[in-house]
Amino acid sequence: HGHTHRPARHPFQVDRRACERIVLGDWYSQGSVLAARGGTLELQTIRRD
Repeated sequence: HGHTHRPARHPFQVDRRACERIVLGDWYSQGSVLAARGGTLELQTIRRD
């Protein structure tokens, strides 16, 4: 997939099992984090001021 730093969630399958590749963004003007809460994952953006 390369080294893109474009925040996104990419679903795919491995051996018929649902998987997900999660890409975090760069940290120039804003950043991104992956928050894990209550069994869910959320891709969040953080502003740099």
